[in-house]
Amino acid sequence: MAIELTERARTRIRELAIKRQTPDHVFRIGVRGGGCSGLSYFVDFAPAPAEKDKVFEFDAADGKIKIAIDRKSYLFVNGTIVDWK
Repeated sequence: MAIELTERARTRIRELAIKRQTPDHVFRIGVRGGGCSGLSYFVDFAPAPAEKDKVFEFDAADGKIKIAIDRKSYLFVNGTIVDWK
């Protein structure tokens, strides 16, 4: 896969989706202009992926997690391992 989620990240993303009462939403990861290096990362939930998003699916203890990444952001996050602290 082009992006990986640690078990801790999977658990936390599912917890947040359930707490927000949006367990079927996709978790969006992206990159925007700004920040010290000229880029900043963002995460958010969305009802559905955009038409041209790359979508990755992961198993979690109590369901599935879908990660949506727009094509431009994908160039920067390809190969990333997402962990949650």
